[in-house]
Amino acid sequence: MVASAQEQAQKLARRHLDAGVALHESGRFADSVPEYDLVLRLYPHYDEAYMNRGIAYAQLDENQRAIQDCERAVRLNPNLLGVYAGWVRAGSAMGEPEEAIRNFHEAIVRDPLDTESYLDRGDAYSDMGRDARTLNYYNEAVEIELDKAEA
Repeated sequence: MVASAQEQAQKLARRHLDAGVALHESGRFADSVPEYDLVLRLYPHYDEAYMNRGIAYAQLDENQRAIQDCERAVRLNPNLLGVYAGWVRAGSAMGEPEEAIRNFHEAIVRDPLDTESYLDRGDAYSDMGRDARTLNYYNEAVEIELDKAEA
């Protein structure tokens, strides 16, 4: 049986997503973006591609693009783990700690084991000079994942 054109496009999109993730994980964020672009040309409703490209943009300090991609990913799949944290990190980098704190709360509610969101929320409190709250969130991250003790 021959696969349909849509099935072939989805398989090819998945291969490019995997290639983008591999580049992303090796710290090659700029190289991962074109892979995610290809995914979205082949399959424009791929929530993970928007999320990963958004996170790559955030790593490249292209925060407005990061926010736009994370917003698209949330519209496609509001339960996608990791998307809120990526979205908030980009917003936080744009200098809005109070909003970042509220949004990190949403990320933690959606994924209570995401230690990076606890650490980032602690960092946002630190930026505001609220050391007791900072320590509280760092401690929560350590309780979940002991190797986060360096925070």
